[in-house]
Amino acid sequence: SNTDSDLLSDFMSDVAAYEHGIGTAMLAGVLAHQLSIASENPVQIIGTAAMFHDLGLTHMDDVVKCEDESKMDVEQMMIFRTHPEIAAEALSAMPSVNPSVIQAIEQHHMRIGGKGFPERT
Repeated sequence: SNTDSDLLSDFMSDVAAYEHGIGTAMLAGVLAHQLSIASENPVQIIGTAAMFHDLGLTHMDDVVKCEDESKMDVEQMMIFRTHPEIAAEALSAMPSVNPSVIQAIEQHHMRIGGKGFPERT
C-alpha cells in the first residue's frame, strides 16, 4: 500500500534509524555466519530482519523512538509496543520478503519466560 511504501521511504530517510538498522544488520549477519545457522539464506534473512526490526517506530514521536520505557507515559508505552506489529504488517505486504523475516520482526521484543511483548498467546 501507499502507506507501507511511505513508511519504508521515511525509514530510509531517517539517518539515525537507518544507521541503527545497518549496524544491527551487519552484526547479526556476522553472528549468523559465525554460528553456521543451517537454513536457506540465513545471513540474508537475519540481516533483513535486523535492518528493518524498528521500521514500525518510523512515524512515532521521538520519546517513543528512543525506546526508553521509563520516559514514556502509559499511552506512549502502548504505542511503542505496537511497533513490531506495524513493521511486520508493512513488510508482509511485500511478496519478496521471507516469512522468517516477518516472524523475527514480530518477535524481536519477546523475552524468555513470557516477558517482553507482544505477549505470547
